[in-house]
Amino acid sequence: MLTPLLSPATRALLVCLSVAVGIVFPQNGSPTGRLLVQKAARVNEQAARQLLEQRGAKSERHIEPLGIQVLTLPRQALPAVRQALERSGAFVFVEEDVPVQLAAMPNDPGGGFAVAPREAALA
Repeated sequence: MLTPLLSPATRALLVCLSVAVGIVFPQNGSPTGRLLVQKAARVNEQAARQLLEQRGAKSERHIEPLGIQVLTLPRQALPAVRQALERSGAFVFVEEDVPVQLAAMPNDPGGGFAVAPREAALA
């Protein structure tokens, strides 16, 4: 079994942060869909690129610090392509990028401020 580069807690935090700072782009009934993928470390770039091209997925952008690639493809092809990429074993994860909307603002007066790492607070 492959070990993800990001822990589930880190991935959940990134999703929350993306919502909080508006990184999530609504698709509004667009005929295209998006997948988020992270290539397995043992798979070379060319092999991963060929696999994506064979499935008709186009790279929209690469989130370099996280090693995540955003792919676009026809919406009706999303389920089949997602399943094929997951089964290939070439990716740590393959997830559909879905828009989310905040139902309510958090009731946290200090919510706009970053929390310093514990080591910095103790210094």
